Amino acid sequence: MDHPRMLFCDRFGQIYDEPRLAATARLGVHPVVPKPEDWIPLPEGSDIFSLPDRTPVGWLEDRGRFRVGSRDTWAVSAFTPPGYVRSHLPNGRPQPSADPLPLWAYSAAGWRDDGFYVTAFPIEQNPKGDLAEFDEETIRERVRQKLDEHPENRLLNHLAHCALQNNCLAAKNYFLGRWEAGLPVSRECPSSCEGCISNQPAESLVPASHARIAFRPTLEEALEVIVPHLEEAPLAMVSFGQGCEGEPLCEDEFLEELIREVRGRTSRGTIHLNTNGYAPAKLQRLAKAGLNSVRISINSVRKDYYHRYHKPQGYTFEDVETSVQVGVAEGLYVSINYLIFPGLTDHQEEIDAFTRFLERTGTHMVQWKNLNIDPDVYIRCLELESLSRSEGMRTAVDTIRHRLPQVRFGYFNPPREQFEESVKTDWTK
Repeated sequence: MDHPRMLFCDRFGQIYDEPRLAATARLGVHPVVPKPEDWIPLPEGSDIFSLPDRTPVGWLEDRGRFRVGSRDTWAVSAFTPPGYVRSHLPNGRPQPSADPLPLWAYSAAGWRDDGFYVTAFPIEQNPKGDLAEFDEETIRERVRQKLDEHPENRLLNHLAHCALQNNCLAAKNYFLGRWEAGLPVSRECPSSCEGCISNQPAESLVPASHARIAFRPTLEEALEVIVPHLEEAPLAMVSFGQGCEGEPLCEDEFLEELIREVRGRTSRGTIHLNTNGYAPAKLQRLAKAGLNSVRISINSVRKDYYHRYHKPQGYTFEDVETSVQVGVAEGLYVSINYLIFPGLTDHQEEIDAFTRFLERTGTHMVQWKNLNIDPDVYIRCLELESLSRSEGMRTAVDTIRHRLPQVRFGYFNPPREQFEESVKTDWTK
């Protein structure tokens, strides 16, 4: 199979391919020519992006060298739908005038005669990420119905905005009456992540992609959303810790009361928490109140890289690891929301460190999530310029899967129906 050809676009957004040059990519700062098998046809639901003020770089095969395109053209990249792991970064050289890119996960893209290709591979094939399952007309109608029924519920109005304006699948699930529904509660966060999608400083050139919730819902507002969903939806789940909020453990007292109240009304469905895991004692209280599962976000298990990205205030990576262990000990289904970045996640030292982390904590699942950030901003933030070339994301996933076959790999939060039996086995003993 031939290498895909390099893509570029003009300043009007028109995309072209360059038949004389093969598409290239990066692993961290290292330019590479991906193997033909590293490319897959662009999945349905993907997006193609121009990279403003980033000069495309191709591979001149007959001369065995990289070739930089014209400064009048821009590089092109792809954004894959949920369930896919990007394996390479786009190879566009920022010009001096280049502003930071918006908060998306950029993948290398190329062109073959049958269409666009991207450097990625599926980690979980699941209808929860299939955009064909989200009929926009039906969602708009369900939003109108819910708001007519509960016009004063601020949380419902917030979720309606998330579903219709932010393309939030968890909010859409709520109005479609199925699967995992998001329930944001928190305005505060003890992290200042470089790529936070809901809170950017006023002077930042990168706007937040979500508006953070501006209020804490009342108990009645939350119950009006949660209880009917858990009682009626197939594979029902409600989850705290959405992209439109801060850290839900900052509202631990409210959540503890809410979870106890919910479980006093229904035992059905999954109550789930997405968190940075900064407060193990708070997580333990929520587990005892009736929480079923937790997903803890990290970009790296190496402390220096974790702290440079998450910028924790008042806690450390050791607290995060303790939260993982507390969750397992309390019988929660524990997932790591692994914010992956080709060039770091697939570096041999990170692969080895992550394997040891999973082994000593007893983590049940790894959710491989592409980190939404300008690659060059992330490289500078974490000081990755001196890292040697990495092994590749396919190698990283395959290596850890081989070492720890008992750990589930995927992308989506599983409901109780899919994990309760596995929680009963503590494989670390």
